[in-house]
Amino acid sequence: MPDFIPQYVLIVDTLRVTDAIAIATSHEKKWFYLYENTPWQSQLKNSPVCISITQDDAIWALWQNNSLWASSAVVFEFGNTMSPQSITQTLQKHITVNSQDGRLFLLRFYSPNALSVLMARMGNDEKQIFFGAADAVLTSFNVAESQPFTRYEPPSIKTVLEDKDLVLDNSLVEAMFQ
Repeated sequence: MPDFIPQYVLIVDTLRVTDAIAIATSHEKKWFYLYENTPWQSQLKNSPVCISITQDDAIWALWQNNSLWASSAVVFEFGNTMSPQSITQTLQKHITVNSQDGRLFLLRFYSPNALSVLMARMGNDEKQIFFGAADAVLTSFNVAESQPFTRYEPPSIKTVLEDKDLVLDNSLVEAMFQ
């Protein structure tokens, strides 16, 4: 039986890590702009970049050991049979989300700080919608030295929510902007 080798996509805030694309290119890693082919296309110069990596990559080590990279990026983990289109759809689905009162806002889910607030405050249904096709999201920012990263996983009890949009509680939205 073949080993399960997940696919990892590192989402990096290029406004903070300005050399992320150059480093991905120099390591011959596939990458794409998160905002590519979305309503945010006109903001490509401000777009986070998504880099396909493995745990053996120098970029993975950089993400774990460099405080700027660690505080500016998260890793999404997908099954090894997940199509590139499904991965892209999952990552792009939450660029903008609605609050309960209908306000539309840019969700910086690729920020370790924002992700920790989301994971602490979202309910199971919201988490399931957030994870989409992802098996986990990892951060290496502010973790104990004995652990190389913090792993967030979707709820184990799943309901059919694939076609639902993520709507965040107003109090969670306010907490995100404090």
